Amino acid sequence: MAKKNKVVIKEKKHWIKISLFVFAGIVFAGIVFILANYLYFDINYKNKFFRNTNIIGIDLSGKTKEDAEELLTVRMQEWNETNLLVNDKEKSWEFSKTDLVINFDLEGTINEAYLKGRDGNYIIESINRVKRLFVAEESLIKYVVSNDSIKNVKEVIAKDAELQAINTGLVVKDGEIQETEESVGKKIREKDFFNNIKNEISNLTKNNIKLTYYYVFPNSDKDSLEKIKEEASNMLAQSITLSYKEKKWLIDPPLISKWITIDSSLNKKEDETLMYKSALEYMGRIWDKDDIVSFVNNSNNISLDNEKVSVYLNDIGNQIDIKAKNAVLNFTDGKLIVTEGAKKGIELDRENAKFLILSALKNKTKNVDLSVKESIAQVREDNLDELGITELISQGKSDFTGSTPARINNVKVGASKFNGLLIAPGEEFSFVKYLGEVDAAAGFLPELVIKPGKLIKEYGGGLCQVATTSFRAALYAGLPITERKNHSYVVHYYFWPFSGPGTDATIYGPHPDLRFKNDTGYYILIQTYSQGNRLFFDYYGTKGNRSATIDGPYTLSSNPDGSATTVFYRNVFENSILKRRDTFNSYYKPAAEFKREE
Repeated sequence: MAKKNKVVIKEKKHWIKISLFVFAGIVFAGIVFILANYLYFDINYKNKFFRNTNIIGIDLSGKTKEDAEELLTVRMQEWNETNLLVNDKEKSWEFSKTDLVINFDLEGTINEAYLKGRDGNYIIESINRVKRLFVAEESLIKYVVSNDSIKNVKEVIAKDAELQAINTGLVVKDGEIQETEESVGKKIREKDFFNNIKNEISNLTKNNIKLTYYYVFPNSDKDSLEKIKEEASNMLAQSITLSYKEKKWLIDPPLISKWITIDSSLNKKEDETLMYKSALEYMGRIWDKDDIVSFVNNSNNISLDNEKVSVYLNDIGNQIDIKAKNAVLNFTDGKLIVTEGAKKGIELDRENAKFLILSALKNKTKNVDLSVKESIAQVREDNLDELGITELISQGKSDFTGSTPARINNVKVGASKFNGLLIAPGEEFSFVKYLGEVDAAAGFLPELVIKPGKLIKEYGGGLCQVATTSFRAALYAGLPITERKNHSYVVHYYFWPFSGPGTDATIYGPHPDLRFKNDTGYYILIQTYSQGNRLFFDYYGTKGNRSATIDGPYTLSSNPDGSATTVFYRNVFENSILKRRDTFNSYYKPAAEFKREE
């Protein structure tokens, strides 16, 4: 028995020795393989990409980083030169790659691919290197793309590709309520679109991007439609009388039929399980259930066409409204004096009138009393200190010596239109606007006016004297001039106080006009007056640290026929520092080109 046990122990020791030899052999072979693997890759691929290394399908085996950069740059240039193609079963769209805001990381892409098999511990590196002997390692381009730019492309396509789901609706046509048909809508699957775009970028492929959609189904409420239809029909049969004091206005059924609109307001998307039940009747037309993801649910409301009702109420408002009147001011002896107090105004409350009309139609009320709102003047006795009218900021002047009695009349009447005028902060002054109608009723007389190729008598001849004087005051106030035109030919009335032509301004409504902007931050008060044959425009406000000078006018060319070219410069200073230098050119034709007509 003891002898048998010795034999068994001896056999076990034998197999242990064999196992140890086998294990040692495997370990040795593994070490040899790893060393050989390292030697193979490290020697043959020193500073080169390992075998079976691809970036977007380009084989970089045995190539350097510089080689990779050159190959990838060429591929990227080719990709950028092609357009982005998007299509569905019916249409196609084409966009420049520049529509997508993309930043490619070429260096990062190359380094990441190069380090695969070089950046782990020995075991992981060895496994990766062994795999590389048989299987290619594929890498994609690293990049960052603006999601907003993708969304912008998607929205451009959506305008052409998407369809709005429409429920059964109601419209008023020829005085009757009619139903409109419902229709299925479709929307672009945004997630799919983004993924497809990004896949196109990361692979630098030139494939068409296929649009995928989800369908939006109508969910018309027939019972609600019938109720709305009945209510609208009752409204169409009514007449309403609007009243304000003794005035009355009748709104009859034909007019009501032009105003009534029946709007659909969308509600939130319903729960998807409920949606499937609502969409069952459409299953025969739409086979792909994955595309049924939403349905539109809305409610119908009766309202009035805001634009049409506003036009009607504006006409009534013109018969009711009384505009608030600013206080009339005068600046005398360094003080701002009120010569005529401000007056409140009234105006039709148009929004309330719309509400009352709709309520009357719904409640079958026949009479509506209109309400008004009180309006207050911008310039009043109680806010004079807020206006900023504290000093003379500029003066414009001109000489009308030699004018006919009719021309003198027109100059003085025209100037009176601007006396006491207030220009609000930020307002663009228009000479033509504030001048108003130029006719006999306004006090003007016929006098010579320059028209294309002729001189003819019209009401208001000579008003350019007023415009020129106002222009000069605006220049010295440093105000931005937004519109100004010189006369067609040289007129001697517009020389003084300068030595020659070039600082005049002509007007003839609606254009040419004299315009400038009040950028002082305060109100400007205009006061006009004449002394002998000289006209003055005084501008009062807050001068602050601004000042202005005029350099010129200079005659650049002068011809025997009277034609001339002039220029002057306006320098605007803030705290004695030049902030702006404006150039004003004038071009004058020969006076002989303009024949006088009686």
